[in-house]
Amino acid sequence: MYALFHGLPTKVPGSWVPAGDSTGTLLCKTPACDKLWQEEWPAMNEAFSPWEEMQALECDTCKELRAKRCRVRGFDGCDDRHAQQPFTEAPYVVPFNLPKYFAQQLRAMEFAKAAEPPKQLLWIMARDKPFLGDTTRPSAG
Repeated sequence: MYALFHGLPTKVPGSWVPAGDSTGTLLCKTPACDKLWQEEWPAMNEAFSPWEEMQALECDTCKELRAKRCRVRGFDGCDDRHAQQPFTEAPYVVPFNLPKYFAQQLRAMEFAKAAEPPKQLLWIMARDKPFLGDTTRPSAG
């Protein structure tokens, strides 16, 4: 599943789902994809066949599910759903500030590029200082 989510080559067709045992099953239920998984792809792997050539043998259902499962940006085959509604307006919540600030900067750049006409961004450097509350000690009076 990791490879499917990241758009990486797999040893299984795109409609494969893990089952209770270690083998899993194919949602497409096509004998051609089952044969592809069990016989053809292992032989093609041994012959060092290119992944694109192997992937082209999948049925349409497997191709569609493989594309839908790809969720990580930056890999070939993954689409640009992150740049479309509702993701462009989604809030971003993380436990630490650094990834949040980085994501906000990227979002601001995408927003400025998408505007008609494109907008100019102005950056202001923020300096955080922790608030420690009242640090004065009461007098021992």
